[in-house]
Amino acid sequence: MSGAEIYVLPTLGLATEQVSRIVTDLAEAHAAGVDLGSRVLHIQANSNALMSLHDSLERELAGLHAQLQQLGVQGRHAGTVLQQLLDEVRQLADMGRHYPQPPATSI
Repeated sequence: MSGAEIYVLPTLGLATEQVSRIVTDLAEAHAAGVDLGSRVLHIQANSNALMSLHDSLERELAGLHAQLQQLGVQGRHAGTVLQQLLDEVRQLADMGRHYPQPPATSI
């Protein structure tokens, strides 16, 4: 495990067994006291990937809303819930982008 740089955990396109193996390997290395290095780059890279997913979801929701309006269907409750989800995904991505936060200063 030493010397490897992983910027984004490559779970997309991997079989469940492969992801399980990666997680197990990382957990064993951590338990053995192996220095896995800083996670800052991982967190920031994953936040960028999450923001891309957010943008895709936002476009899909806009299309869905337009289609529902065209059909005369009122999906207000579902739209509100999906917008809340979208807002939370953006907030999570923003938190990752700005990780690590500077220490709070007391006055």
